[in-house]
Amino acid sequence: MRTVCVYGGVPKHPQIQALRSGVEVVVGTPGRMEDLLNDGALKLNQVGRAGSGLATNRDCGVGMD
Repeated sequence: MRTVCVYGGVPKHPQIQALRSGVEVVVGTPGRMEDLLNDGALKLNQVGRAGSGLATNRDCGVGMD
């Protein structure tokens, strides 16, 4: 199963290349997903299932000592 994570703060080009190569699962932040939709790089016409959630730095272990 091919996946890609899309999020801001990094260049879009590698994320766009990954999407163009074909993926089954996309995980991303709302802002970057919206950017990619507006750019035409992300298309949702073949989505079988969608979900949303909220992760905090604590959930991801970021900034934890």
